[in-house]
Order: sequence, then structure tokens, then C-alpha cells
Amino acid sequence: MRRAADGQYRWHFGRGLPIRDADGRIVRWMGICVDIHDRREAEEALRRSEAWLSEAQRVSHTGSWTIDLETSEVRHASPEFLRIFGFDPKEGIPPTETMFERIHPEDRATLVEEIEKAIRGGTGYALDRRLVLPDGTIRHFHTVSHPVFDAAGHLIELIGTVMDVTERKQAEEAVREAPSDAGAPGAGHDHGRAG
Repeated sequence: MRRAADGQYRWHFGRGLPIRDADGRIVRWMGICVDIHDRREAEEALRRSEAWLSEAQRVSHTGSWTIDLETSEVRHASPEFLRIFGFDPKEGIPPTETMFERIHPEDRATLVEEIEKAIRGGTGYALDRRLVLPDGTIRHFHTVSHPVFDAAGHLIELIGTVMDVTERKQAEEAVREAPSDAGAPGAGHDHGRAG
């Protein structure tokens, strides 16, 4: 609606109710109109910000998560987190146990230890672990967590990020497996010609 004071068009929320006579005929309408322009713009700014964050996470292969320590359930898992773990973001957050089953069997116990230590000490952690996807693919990830406390100082959540570092791990492995003289000066180059 156009605001008379300055001619600016602003979003409004309107609601009307009919007033009826004894025979049920509408004799007039009563209504309200509330300026919601600022709220609508704030919601749009938040939507854009969330879209930018989601795209930044997708580009950097970094997801975010939150564990509710009262229920031990993952309360939030960003779309990129779900993609890294091999889940379809459109299907929502799977059960926490299902996500945990994707952790490489050799890495589960130490991950649990780190989570429990963080909860006991009210601290975070940073570590590398592996995933095993349903097709057998192994994916490496780096995760960082941070504790969240309520107003009374009680630890209520762990929030964190998870970054797919598979390509980096594969590159490091390739360097380790390369012949030791591959980096020596002149290695692999033919400096002399026959003749």
C-alpha cells in the first residue's frame, strides 16, 4: 500500500470481518491494516543471507551441524553437511544413529571419545576422520566443534563444521607414495641427446 506521508509503497497485512444485521446481510466491514514492511524486509535479508551461506558452504565443501546434548540428537545439519555424508538434503535430517553409521568403523570409538571429552570439559575439538558411503567410497573430513552454554552456564549444545578434505588427503598420499628421487633436480628430464 502507498503511504500518504511520503508516497512510499510498503508491505501491509490486512484483515477484514463482515458486520451483519439480524437477517445475516453484510451491512459494513471492519478491518485492520498493519505495516509489516520492516519485518518483510528483514525476512528477505535473512533469506538472502541464508542462501549466501548455503552457497558458500557448497563451494567450500564445508557443512555445519549442531548436537543437542540433552537428547544427543543432531538438531541441525546443513545441506552441505548432508551431501558430504552422502545424504540427500531434500529428504531432511536422517536419524543421528544413521549418520553415525557412516563414520568409518575404525574411527568411531575415537570420535566418541573426543565428543565425550569435549562434553566433560566444556571444550571443543578439531580432528580428521573418515566416512564410508553406501557404495563403499571412503571420504575424509575435518571437523571442528565449539561448546554452547545457556545463561546459567550449562553446556547445552555442540556446534561445528565439517569439511570434505578427501582431495587433500589423496594428494598427500600421492606425495608419500611417489619415488623419493622424483623431486631431485633433473629427475625425469632427458638433458642429453644421442648423436
